[in-house]
Parts: sequence; C-alpha cells; structure tokens
Amino acid sequence: SGDYFRAFFEENDSIMRLNYYPPCQKPDSYIRNRTS
Repeated sequence: SGDYFRAFFEENDSIMRLNYYPPCQKPDSYIRNRTS
C-alpha cells in the first residue's frame, strides 16, 4: 500500500518514476522488419 512506500522513503532522498505506454493500436503500420 501507499503507507509502505511513504515509510520506506521517509528518510531517503529517492525519486520513483513510472511510465505507462498504452499498446499500439496499429503495430503493423509502424513497425517494419528491414528484410521485408
């Protein structure tokens, strides 16, 4: 829970960064194999 991380980082100077990239709706349009 949030309390665990709040207590863990209380005495530390740390930064947590989380990125979320949604799945591509048309992967065939953007990813191409160089051999094709």
